[in-house]
Amino acid sequence: SYLPLGDLFIRHISADTLVSDYYRDLNLATALSTTRYTLGGTTFTRQAFVSAPDKVLVVRLQANKAKAIHCSISTTSLLRHQCSVD
Repeated sequence: SYLPLGDLFIRHISADTLVSDYYRDLNLATALSTTRYTLGGTTFTRQAFVSAPDKVLVVRLQANKAKAIHCSISTTSLLRHQCSVD
């Protein structure tokens, strides 16, 4: 019960490598983690929270331009697990 559940990897795929306007926040009242940055003229926002009663991790990826999110998502864990995508 004290082992980490696992790791979630989100790898953004972009030819640009210069990030600006980096912002990171953790709101303790809402348990919402926010990361925002600009890359290649596009502003990306990632928000995440975990609900223990619902047994869910929610990650929301946004960009201020249409079809700008290109990423690969993977998980690893030392525990027996099952992955699903909806």
